[in-house]
Amino acid sequence: MIHEDRAILTINHGQDSKFSGTLVGVELDTGKELWRFDHEHFFAEPSISLDGFVYLTSFSGHVFKIDMHGQLCWGTRPSERNLWQGILNQDQFVYAEIAGQSNFTRAIDCQSGTVCWEFENGGHCYGLAASECSRFIVHSVGVTKKFGEWRYFLYCTNAETGKLVWQTEHNDILYCPAILGDFIFVGSRNHVAVFDLDNGRPIDSYNLTESSEVSQRPVVSSGEVVVASQRGHVASLLVKGEKRGLFRKLKPKLNVSWHLDLSAKIRSSVIGVEGQILVLTEDGKCQFVNTLSGAVEQTVKVPYFKEGYGLSPTQDGLLVAASRDCLRGRIR
Repeated sequence: MIHEDRAILTINHGQDSKFSGTLVGVELDTGKELWRFDHEHFFAEPSISLDGFVYLTSFSGHVFKIDMHGQLCWGTRPSERNLWQGILNQDQFVYAEIAGQSNFTRAIDCQSGTVCWEFENGGHCYGLAASECSRFIVHSVGVTKKFGEWRYFLYCTNAETGKLVWQTEHNDILYCPAILGDFIFVGSRNHVAVFDLDNGRPIDSYNLTESSEVSQRPVVSSGEVVVASQRGHVASLLVKGEKRGLFRKLKPKLNVSWHLDLSAKIRSSVIGVEGQILVLTEDGKCQFVNTLSGAVEQTVKVPYFKEGYGLSPTQDGLLVAASRDCLRGRIR
């Protein structure tokens, strides 16, 4: 991730139950390491606030706030459960527990590090999203019952209090949600499900022709939602009102603006920047896709690529995590 003249990298390493994580601050122009922050377990992907603070969760249950000089502002450990990537919502950092015995979503005050509220979601949280008005937090959660049976829920809570607004159950796994206007888009197995933000009612779904997981967080770009499957299928979706009936009421309908197949598995988070979607595939190629037409406008081969997952745009180029290397390139 990038903030002004700094790149912030997370490195997870270790084996045989001896795990550790390192947060590194790097000078963007030169790649020079400026500082390190080490911890006894893996880190999830960090979040960076507009005023330049890094909020970071760990598989140890710790949550940290770190400044751009690598100094710890505060650290807290409300539980010992594994934690996944959090989101910033106004003056709160919201995160959820994952894996065995996970049960809660919590909001931490960004200034003090104290717990503002907690919501008992009942299981493993695959992703969180904040509504555009910052009023709601949406949680996608898998809950295990007896005999290993899984049930999948979408919860909506009040962003200030953590109180439940509504919940809905889906017949398959729900990955990371994204919100555009009054609708929630969530990837699943072989499809993308769309729900009404006001009440959780299912609206429609986009079905893939091939068998593939849509586990990436959908990207809101150019007024639409772009989704990508693990096998490289990319599509741009939009919900519109369809006039029906005597009183011509608007019924929401899912529209597909475009879709394409990249013929390669995706190996990074899909990001949107200046009218383009950037996708890094398993062959080390970064595809620049026009968000309006779906046309691949440029393909850039990343040198030394093995298995990287980090991708972040700079002012004049791209920062790529390529296995053990972090590379910065200029796009011409």
